Amino acid sequence: MTSSIEAVYYMAWTSVTPDQEGLAKMMRYGAEFLAKENRSFKDIYQAAVDGGAAFHGSFQAYQAQGHSPQRMEAEFIGWIRDQGIQSFLIPKQNFFIRGMKDTQHQDTFIFFFFKEAGE
Repeated sequence: MTSSIEAVYYMAWTSVTPDQEGLAKMMRYGAEFLAKENRSFKDIYQAAVDGGAAFHGSFQAYQAQGHSPQRMEAEFIGWIRDQGIQSFLIPKQNFFIRGMKDTQHQDTFIFFFFKEAGE
């Protein structure tokens, strides 16, 4: 799948409200950690960067009481569908999740979806 990545869609859930540059930094930080622990992610992310894929990000305010993993996944899939994408999200192939702490040591989650050209 790593040969023709057209776009990377990512969504961050965090208690910190980032601007666009802050959101991009958060994504790169999450990607760095995922690349260290997951070879599939590393390969597909590098193919996206090397191939000049477009990166599209979104932010959601995270609330531990209201955001279960299932709810966050459903919101992410809904956002992907709103972008006109009907591809299936396949864990550890084109769909990855990273949990980490933000700059204020609060839980942060980043979801990544890699869209192949022609999908």
